[in-house]
Amino acid sequence: MDWTKETKLKYLTATVLALVLCLPLAGQDKGPWATSPYRVDSLHLGRARTVVALETGIAITASTGLYFLWYNGYDQSRFHLLNDNYGWLQMDKYGHAATNYQIMTFCYNMNRWSGLDKKKALIIGASVSFGFQAAVEVFDGFSEAWGASLGDLGFNTLGLVTFVAQEMAWNEQRIAWKFSFRNGDYGGYDQVVEQRARALYGQYIYESFLKDYNGQTYWLSSNISAWAGSSAPVWLPKWLNLAVGYGAEGMLGANWNVWYDKNGCYHNYEHIPRYRQYFLSLDIDWDRIPTRRRWLKAVAPYLNIIKFPFPALEYNRFDGVRLHALYF
Repeated sequence: MDWTKETKLKYLTATVLALVLCLPLAGQDKGPWATSPYRVDSLHLGRARTVVALETGIAITASTGLYFLWYNGYDQSRFHLLNDNYGWLQMDKYGHAATNYQIMTFCYNMNRWSGLDKKKALIIGASVSFGFQAAVEVFDGFSEAWGASLGDLGFNTLGLVTFVAQEMAWNEQRIAWKFSFRNGDYGGYDQVVEQRARALYGQYIYESFLKDYNGQTYWLSSNISAWAGSSAPVWLPKWLNLAVGYGAEGMLGANWNVWYDKNGCYHNYEHIPRYRQYFLSLDIDWDRIPTRRRWLKAVAPYLNIIKFPFPALEYNRFDGVRLHALYF
């Protein structure tokens, strides 16, 4: 099933509500926030009340908003599952993992900001982040237009586990899920494809940024110095990461490049290949940049959502290995 505007916006609504409320309180156990006066070592009742209010507000606002904005206008059904694991060459699934990793990151740090110890912060953060995304699947399951996806739940769990496992093993995040986007170019095709792309992905960059899986790349960005430990050479920047990425191209539908337009005309563009892309590049961990600038410490959690533009190697089955002078 193709992504409709409503389907994409419901996920945007949920994600924005979570991140906007959690981000201002975020900070890593390792890095410039570790000695920040905003972090406390014992439970701070005032902050704990703020955290509870925020997390409760997120759940209530998101659930209510999602239902009335996106589900209330569609027919309801008995709870059912939808196997969408083969759609969009799994780009949406990696999006779920990256989103839940970031939600878990910020909810955990918000709990630590309130003075909760690591174990409690992890348990509460995991419950909030997983429950938040699972609520979307429950709504989908009762909607006749969609269906609950076990694949989505699985990749939500993958993003959550990526965070929790690292905190338990190393007390820091050595590997982070990140996102990058470049605007898709459909000008090389005919007018029908251009119209299809506009219908699916929007006409403007702020729409395609969220919708266009052909332009999105999801990354696992790993800090080199963290792995090297004390044996890291002195010349190696502590903020330098090595990143591997996954993307896809040629998608004009969830499963096939075949569709009916709004006038009922049938279009078959199966001759346009759908293929996966694999990337190797460098990146920046903004939390590890040594600085006394408070503004940089404050925006570092935001910056760490996005993979920084660097030269990159790409491999795909049509072009083989390609070098990008700058890839984003």
